[in-house]
Amino acid sequence: MGYLLTCECGREHTVTRSQAGQVIPCVCGQSIRVPTLRGLSKLPLAPDPSASAGTSTSRSAWAGWRGPTLSLTTAIFMIATAACLWFSLQRYMIDTSYTTETEIAAGNELFDVYAPEELSLVWNDYEKFGLGRKTRPQFYLWERYAKQRQRYAVTSGSIAAFFGLLSIGIWLSARLKAAQ
Repeated sequence: MGYLLTCECGREHTVTRSQAGQVIPCVCGQSIRVPTLRGLSKLPLAPDPSASAGTSTSRSAWAGWRGPTLSLTTAIFMIATAACLWFSLQRYMIDTSYTTETEIAAGNELFDVYAPEELSLVWNDYEKFGLGRKTRPQFYLWERYAKQRQRYAVTSGSIAAFFGLLSIGIWLSARLKAAQ
């Protein structure tokens, strides 16, 4: 515990009980006599240096690289999380239950409806005009789109997890610095 001792020039000095009765120099050049133990109790108490250091340390923990880096990593985490949710929503809105086997079964049912004479006419048209341009079936394109959205969701989720952990690490490092 310290006490404030004021010089004639106006400067304040912090003195302790162990300095009672001693003479200390002031920056102005004068010598100040520290009062005895009984006289020290009449002096005002000096502010606690550990209390003021705690508040300045907590402020300085965010000064420098921690504050802006935490803001940036948190922003990237939030954007990547939103992207992950968006791609996941797009992926799960697509029905991928329709497969190649379902397409073949539907085609077979369609051919079962036709009589052999009608199928012969269709076959003649194919021989005459050709099969036409080959295109992938629509269900295949939707399946590829769903897989692509799933990859995007996993990638953005991984990015979100990385920057989330990085944000937590920065926050913890600032807390540990403030505790010191």
